Amino acid sequence: MISWNYRRVLVLGAGASCPYGFPMGAALLTRLQEYDESLWQMLADCGFKHCQYVKFIRALSCQEYSSIDEFLIAQEEHREIGKAALASTLIRLERPERLETDSTPSDWYTSFLSTRNWSCDDALSREWNIPFIITFNYDRSLEYATLRYSREVLGRSPGIGRITVERDSLDLVAEAFVIDCMPILHVYGHLGVLPQFDSPGGMYGVRRDYDPTVDVSSIRAAREEIKLIGDAAISMWRVMLAQSAIRCAKRIDFIGFGFHQSNCALLFPPHMCVDPEINLAATAYGESMTRREEMMLTLPENDDDRTAIRSRLLLHKPHVDAKAFVEVEMQA
Repeated sequence: MISWNYRRVLVLGAGASCPYGFPMGAALLTRLQEYDESLWQMLADCGFKHCQYVKFIRALSCQEYSSIDEFLIAQEEHREIGKAALASTLIRLERPERLETDSTPSDWYTSFLSTRNWSCDDALSREWNIPFIITFNYDRSLEYATLRYSREVLGRSPGIGRITVERDSLDLVAEAFVIDCMPILHVYGHLGVLPQFDSPGGMYGVRRDYDPTVDVSSIRAAREEIKLIGDAAISMWRVMLAQSAIRCAKRIDFIGFGFHQSNCALLFPPHMCVDPEINLAATAYGESMTRREEMMLTLPENDDDRTAIRSRLLLHKPHVDAKAFVEVEMQA
């Protein structure tokens, strides 16, 4: 059960998963615009017709959209095949080897996890040290990295969380400890719940391992879990959890977050009051000055009843990537 004692919140956008093989919005859109025979075969197995796939590609290529999500919101007739194509494409990119630190020089997951003090048993220290994570991504790369880290690093120490157990049980204890104290909320759904993160009864979705194998059942399961910006099907409990975390936060860090208006409106709705002394920091890796200004403008302005959230944001320079950001801003 989640308690609202998290002083820090970490908000993730597409750029956060980019080092691990997942494309940004524009690149994903380009990939889906190209005819893919293997993708078509999977869609056919799911019951879609070839003419549907061709029409989907043509519609996607003929109009200007910034992301596949934006296209699917506007083009309801292509929504189901589009979700299936999106699910299949992203599932094939869930490759465990890409989360090995030696193969990912810009790996910020390991930097982040290694700077958390998982053994702290002081309540206030833990509130500041371990964040509540809100992600707008569908992939589960952070969950998988967390499981690997808990087993490979934390599982070697019998002092995890001041718990003493037998050596042959350390992996499972470390894994359960990390999962329990660091919630990861996918606002718009995911590609299936990793088995270790599932709860009794499967209330958070269908279980699926972190694996690039694509079949009909995995596509159908992931398609059902994917929600869209502005989609009425977005579970209100996810939105409420995200807003509760933001409302209680003393500090919010944004990594790879595009500051799109609809996402900012979800996090900071007009009726919500946040801490007037809240601190915000964000990456803006590779962004132009114009784009940086646009990012700032999506945050709420001053008014009589709200915090000047926009003025509290520290937007880092374009050369600061996620790994450098974590090493500077998120030291335990």
